[in-house]
Amino acid sequence: MKTTKSIGLFLLCIFCCINFTSCDPANNGEDDLIWDFSPIVLYISVQDAQGNDLLNPLTKGSIANLSIKAIMGVAGYSEIAHILGLNSVAERYADIAKKMAMKWEEMANEGDHYRLAFDRNNTWSQKYNIIWDKMWNLNIFPNNVISKEINYYLTKQNLYGLPLDSRRDYTKSDWIMWTAAMSPNREIFEKFVDPLYKYINETTSRVPISDWHDTKTGRMTGFKARSVIGGYWIQVLMDKMNH
Repeated sequence: MKTTKSIGLFLLCIFCCINFTSCDPANNGEDDLIWDFSPIVLYISVQDAQGNDLLNPLTKGSIANLSIKAIMGVAGYSEIAHILGLNSVAERYADIAKKMAMKWEEMANEGDHYRLAFDRNNTWSQKYNIIWDKMWNLNIFPNNVISKEINYYLTKQNLYGLPLDSRRDYTKSDWIMWTAAMSPNREIFEKFVDPLYKYINETTSRVPISDWHDTKTGRMTGFKARSVIGGYWIQVLMDKMNH
């Protein structure tokens, strides 16, 4: 599972680099590394998502949000191919990503939301990795997955923010910001951000911002002054994409 989601992250990073910098994979020789390396691990990822390691309810790979990272990695691979003018490759992997997402939706579906893990009934978790589907406007995930999740999260908020999942009251504030950025409008966005602002303003933990805190007490759980706080600005990145 670590390999699968890490490769997904690797491909997401490359696609972001191409989109937001002057990086040109067609001219700097980096494409050789991408195309020699990625098809092998993508094959593994796809096999996993068809019912082996990644989406098998009996394995550690059943965590629904982490599997999204692998699926979006496949989608990112497709987009890289499109940029390079390899249209048949792009279409092939876009189709694969959509089939993976359909399988994910089927296995994680809990009615009005989606599960923490495919084999865990009556659970929920933040699916912040779907942010890439919205940012790139790819529509990989079917049946209004994002809107269903956002509406459900609004029923689960505590005084100092949205818990990471149904197991504990603690959260990761950078991931709350990713979740908030999936909101359909500013009003909903601020419903997620306001409790986070309240935490930062009122916490009794006198340390540089902790990205891991308790959503009921507002106290630091762990971590402080980490670079992941940069994730707070993901909405700015999305605005840049849209303009």
